[in-house]
Amino acid sequence: MNLSGRILRLRKGAGVFSRGIGLLWKSSPGLSLLTVTVMTFQGIVPLVPLYAVKLMVDTLAAGGGFAEILPVIMLTGAALLLSALFRTGGNFLRQVQGQVLSDYMQGVVQQKSVELDLAYYEVPEFHDKLHRAQAEAPYRPAQIVDIVTGLISSAVSIAGIAGLLIYTLPWFTILLLAVSALPVALVLLSSSARIYAWRMEQTSSERHVFYLNWLLTDKTNVRENRINGLQDHFQEKASSWRIRLRRELLSLTGRRAAGEFFAVAFQSLITIGLLGYFAYTSITSGTSLGNLVLFFQAIQRGQQAMSDLLRGVARLYETNLYLSAVFEFLNLPVEVEKVKEATGEGKAGGDGPLIDDSRGLSVESVSFHYPGTANKVLDRVSLKIAPGEFVAIVGDNGAGKSTLINLLCRFYEPDEGRVCLNGTDLRSLEPEEYRKNLGVLFQDFTHYYYTAAENIRYGDITNDNNSALHEAAEKVGAHEFLKALPDGYGTVLGRWLEDGAELSGGQWKKVALARTVFRGAPFTILDEPTAELDPPSESDFIDNIRGIVGGGSLLLVSHKIAAARRADRIYVMRGGRVIEEGSHDELVQAAGYYAGLYHTQLRQIKES
Repeated sequence: MNLSGRILRLRKGAGVFSRGIGLLWKSSPGLSLLTVTVMTFQGIVPLVPLYAVKLMVDTLAAGGGFAEILPVIMLTGAALLLSALFRTGGNFLRQVQGQVLSDYMQGVVQQKSVELDLAYYEVPEFHDKLHRAQAEAPYRPAQIVDIVTGLISSAVSIAGIAGLLIYTLPWFTILLLAVSALPVALVLLSSSARIYAWRMEQTSSERHVFYLNWLLTDKTNVRENRINGLQDHFQEKASSWRIRLRRELLSLTGRRAAGEFFAVAFQSLITIGLLGYFAYTSITSGTSLGNLVLFFQAIQRGQQAMSDLLRGVARLYETNLYLSAVFEFLNLPVEVEKVKEATGEGKAGGDGPLIDDSRGLSVESVSFHYPGTANKVLDRVSLKIAPGEFVAIVGDNGAGKSTLINLLCRFYEPDEGRVCLNGTDLRSLEPEEYRKNLGVLFQDFTHYYYTAAENIRYGDITNDNNSALHEAAEKVGAHEFLKALPDGYGTVLGRWLEDGAELSGGQWKKVALARTVFRGAPFTILDEPTAELDPPSESDFIDNIRGIVGGGSLLLVSHKIAAARRADRIYVMRGGRVIEEGSHDELVQAAGYYAGLYHTQLRQIKES
C-alpha cells in the first residue's frame, strides 16, 4: 500500500475510533467516567509494592530489624489490597459497561433497519452489510471498553515505572523496552488486517452457511427435506462450506502464531540481555541489592506493560476494522427522507385522515426498477383510487402488483413519475403520518408468535378497545376458533414460544385480516386476501368484503376474478404495465386479456 493509502486508512481508523468512543460515552457517560478513574488508579497502585520491595531489601541488607521494615510491609499490604479492589472493581465496571454498550448498539442497528428503505432488502450486497453489522454490533463496541481501559492502565503503569527509574536507568534501556515490544505489535497489526480483509470477502459465504443451517433446522424446511431425502445433501454442502472457511482461517491464524512466536523470542532475547547487563553493572559498580531487585522487577513489569500497551493498540486497530463494518451499515442513506427533503415542499401530516377530498390516491406514469437490476418492474403505470372507491388490480405473477403496493406504502420511491395523495406528491409527506391512513394485508403477512389478542391489536397498538378487537375477529370469521383456544384470546399463537397453539394457514390468514380490519384505516390494501381460505370462508369474504372492510377506499389485488368483479373499477396489469381498465362488465365485453382470464376461471369452476 502506498503512503497516501496508509494515511487514508489511518484517518479512517481514527474516525471510526472517535465515533466508537462517542458511542461509548453516549451510551453511559457517568459509567464511562467512573471506569476511566478506576482504571487509572489500577495502573498506579501496583507501582507502590514495586518500590516498597526495594526499600525492604535495602533495609534488610543494611542490617535493619523487623520494626524498621514493618511500616513498609503494612504499606505493601495496603497497596496489594487496593490493587485487588481496583482490579476487581475495574473488571466489574468493564463488564457492566460492555453489556450496556452492547445493548445500546443492538438498538442502534435495529433502529437503522427500521428506517432503511425496503428497496435495500432486494440487493444481496445490503444483506452482506446487514449481516456484518448484526454480527459485530453486539460485542465489537464492547471490546473498546476493555481495550481503552487496558490502554489507560498500561500507559499509567509505564509512566509510573519510567518515573521510578528515570534517574537510575540509562536512557537506552527504556528505548530497548519499547523496541522489544514493537515486533509483536507489528505482527498483530498486519495479521489483523489480513484476517479482516478475508472476513469481508467471505461475508457472502458465511451467509450461505447460515442459510444452509436454516434449511436444515426450520420446521417448514425439515418436512420437505425429509420427504425429498435432502438432509444428507444439505448437510454435505454445509460441511464443505464450513471446512473451506475453517481451513482458510486456520491458515491465516497459523501465520499469525508463527510471526508472534518469533516476535516474542526477539523480545525475550532483549529481556535476557538487559537482565545480564544490570547484574553485571550491579556487581562491578556496587549498586545496592534493592536497586538490583528494582531493576529486575521494573524490566519485567515495564516490558509487560509496554507489550500490553502495543497489543492493545493492535487490538484497537483490529476492532476499528470490524467496527467500520457497523458504521458502514449505519451510514447507509435513507432515500425516502432524501427525496422528501429534495422536494422542498416541507412536511405534511397530522392526527386526522389525509384522504379527505375527491382526488384520493393517484399513480402518475410511475416507473421503477430494483437497485442492481436493469429491467423495469413497473413501466409508466397510472391509476387512480378515489375516496370510498373499491378498486381491484388483477394480473399474472410478476406483473408488478406487489411492487406497486410497496410504492403506495412508500417503502420505495419511483424512478420516474409520482404517487400522489390529494394531488400532493407522497415525497413531501411525513412517511409515518401518511402510513397511519393505510391498512395493509400483505400476501406474505407476519405471524406474530404472541397472544391472539396481541396479533389483532398490532393493527393499531394505540387502540385498547377489546369490543372493537372482537368485532374485527367476528367480521373475518376468526372469533369462534380464537375463543375456543385454551386461553381464548390470551393464547399464544404458534409453537415458537412456550405454551403456544398452532393455527392452520387459513386461520393465520383470518387473524391477519382481523388485524387489518381492526386498524380501521381510511384506505385499505388487500393483497390476495382469499389465498389459504377454505371455499366457504372465501365465498363469505367475497360476498361481504365491503361490510368487512368498511366504507373507506379499498384496493384489492387478486388473481381471482370472483373477488375482483365486485370492484367499482378494475386495472389489469401485465409485464409491469396497465393494459386494461374498466368495470367487470366493460372488460368482459371488450373481449381482451381480462375477459380471457374470466372465461378460463369460469370454465375451471364448472369443471371442478
